[in-house]
Amino acid sequence: MSKIIVDEIQANGGDTLTIPSTDATANNQPIVGSTAGALTFSPLALPAADGAANKPLTTDGSAQLQFGGFALPATAGTDGQVLTSTGSAAAWESIDTSSASLLSAEGANPIASIVSTTAQQNSYSTGDWTSSGPYTTYRHDQFFTQDNSRLQGWNMFMGDGYPDGTSQIFYVDNQGQEVTRYIQYAYGKRVGWHWKDFDYRDNETSYGGLSWRCMPIRNTSGSDISVTVAAYYSSYTTYSSASWGYFTPTNSSGTTYSTVTGGTWTSISNTTSNQRTNWSSSITIPAGKTVLVFNNTAHAYATTYRFPDTNYFYNLDTTFSDSNIICDLRILYAMHQARSTAATYNGTERPQDVYTLAGTLYGDR
Repeated sequence: MSKIIVDEIQANGGDTLTIPSTDATANNQPIVGSTAGALTFSPLALPAADGAANKPLTTDGSAQLQFGGFALPATAGTDGQVLTSTGSAAAWESIDTSSASLLSAEGANPIASIVSTTAQQNSYSTGDWTSSGPYTTYRHDQFFTQDNSRLQGWNMFMGDGYPDGTSQIFYVDNQGQEVTRYIQYAYGKRVGWHWKDFDYRDNETSYGGLSWRCMPIRNTSGSDISVTVAAYYSSYTTYSSASWGYFTPTNSSGTTYSTVTGGTWTSISNTTSNQRTNWSSSITIPAGKTVLVFNNTAHAYATTYRFPDTNYFYNLDTTFSDSNIICDLRILYAMHQARSTAATYNGTERPQDVYTLAGTLYGDR
């Protein structure tokens, strides 16, 4: 067999290049040059096959290059955007330097809830809740189980029982002591109030006011996690009752805020009894999603015009013991600030708008 043995090669009139004297140390090592004219095998080996579109090259730390597990965005982001993870790919995200947006990064992991209250002419003699609510009869104990009560309850929790109206009653925040979409932060292991006295001139006996409290709980991991949620409540009678449950979003694809199109309501329990006590339940938070947990209570009659309310979450150190479980401040701020132009008094409730608007206001994830 004939062969040509050379140490160097040179183009006509060009520089002389020294070729490697030994074989490569691994498959797929490319030949590289140096300013001294020496051709050598690169210490880094290339992948044996092409990767998927937009996947970057990474190293395994042992001189082998490979295509990364996540693709980069196909286009450049806009000015000021940074790369974040959606859980399955990289995406551009806008960074807002406002205090609300900075808190939404959960750096200090604060825990908070949104609460709204009402006492709209729900006295025994007037009976707005029994005959002429924002849409029809409203029952607090049926918030998670009956469509009309859930629609009205959600609207009133969000600040207006008749959101597409002109001159109709709001049904919430109509008394001086009431609050609407009010944020309360936890200091230690609890958030809410244990015994809050409401003095209603409009209410004399029996049917008192109502409170809705929601705490958004997010699972940042790639696997479902079950957490224990505990709360105290007050209840009095049929229309001044209590209920507990949660909303789990459904997505058209993936788990990001922008793809939430609806969701499912899960009832934990309810009561129409005259009592003041606690409840506790295990709730599954799906991977990469935020669940809205509600504690809906009644202002129980104590004496003429006086209606105390008990409504708070406790044992927060247990609920948030897993580092992957956080209070979702982006959803919290969306519930506090965002406005749904699609909300109506007689259609269906629209909690999905909270998610899509959170993505618009504070960045999708």
